[in-house]
Amino acid sequence: CALPIFGTCFLAGQAIEFSNLAHEGVTLSSGLFGQCFLIMTGFHGTHVFIGVIWLLACWLFAGTGRFNSKNFIGVEISGLYWHFVDLVWVAIFTLIYLILLGSASPDKVIARTGVATRYDCYTHFTRPSIRYA
Repeated sequence: CALPIFGTCFLAGQAIEFSNLAHEGVTLSSGLFGQCFLIMTGFHGTHVFIGVIWLLACWLFAGTGRFNSKNFIGVEISGLYWHFVDLVWVAIFTLIYLILLGSASPDKVIARTGVATRYDCYTHFTRPSIRYA
């Protein structure tokens, strides 16, 4: 019962992050970083949403007695699916948040350029023609 709650919290956080990025100008058409970030995390969010629905369906089916000691394949596969989604997130988080955004050294870039956020910092490196006030 906790996984659908945590999955929903993840999706809410992703919606907030996407909204903040859109206000900062990071969109699918703003450059390679926006495309890669939004597509990878968006596809992952879609899979989390599917997993949440699947887990809720399993929970409802379990409550009606549809699953038993001989018929549990739906629960087993949903667990494997959720592990797949977790492993993909570990790879995405490491690549985007730790390697790409972490290597941009935001403090030095902010001091030198006045760029306000880590996303702006990465955009500054990938699109040097953009100058921020």
